[in-house]
Amino acid sequence: MRITFITVAATVALLGACSAQPSEPDKYGAQDVCKQFVEKRLKAPSTADYQNTTTTQDANQWTVEGDVDAENSFGAKIRNHYVCVVKPRDSEGTNWELVDIQMGEG
Repeated sequence: MRITFITVAATVALLGACSAQPSEPDKYGAQDVCKQFVEKRLKAPSTADYQNTTTTQDANQWTVEGDVDAENSFGAKIRNHYVCVVKPRDSEGTNWELVDIQMGEG
């Protein structure tokens, strides 16, 4: 009985590890590159503060969505919501392509 329980627990753990969760290096690579694309559109990118970031993968594309607080040209902090879609150009995830980006106050 004890061996069966251990086998079932190991199988469940293995299936959980093989589920369709995004791979961590690609997830963080997508987040980093999207921050770069977002910051290119800000008046004061050095003031950017990111919040509520979510990252999802669909086939070979990653969607990073969240809020960024950054100063506008008058020095006031403004919140912008962004949705950034990127895909890797190589298998190492070192070169990314911007598919789409949308930003707006919100």
